[in-house]
Amino acid sequence: MSILVIEKDIKSRMNNPIRKLLKPITNHQINATADTTAALGAIIIGVKGQGIKASNKSADWRFKTSNNDYTANYTEIWVPDNNFYGLQSAYLSIFDMSGKELIALHCDPREPKTSTFYKYKCGPHLHVSHSPLPKIKKGHIALNLADYESVTSNLALLDLALSRGIQMIADELI
Repeated sequence: MSILVIEKDIKSRMNNPIRKLLKPITNHQINATADTTAALGAIIIGVKGQGIKASNKSADWRFKTSNNDYTANYTEIWVPDNNFYGLQSAYLSIFDMSGKELIALHCDPREPKTSTFYKYKCGPHLHVSHSPLPKIKKGHIALNLADYESVTSNLALLDLALSRGIQMIADELI
């Protein structure tokens, strides 16, 4: 079952829910805002940080983390689904100061159930971005393999699962 919400609920995420979600990895001022370059009908929320120049595309936006050696990017893509919007993806990426992605926490709740990787990709999962082995770079290390279906059917449960993954990144990696 997909996570479906009305447009007003997506816009309300730009106030406190996303800032609260990212609080473990940043102590800097961040601003969640809509990406005006989104495809027709879709809503993309991205996070910008002060003092970091970026293009007008949310994929290029960065914010400072609590460790000055890293920046991060967070985006959510919401797509129309009848009179609602479904969460297509929620992506957090951590970069070094050269702009190289080091690790990513992703979630693709609308991944087709027929996909070979569905149970690994639909819920929160990690990517190790740099490895000499291509299979590791493309691998999905699932964080909620035991309860991925319930986590990806409820926005509050997904936010909780993502927040635990973000806290782990803060504690262990940043």
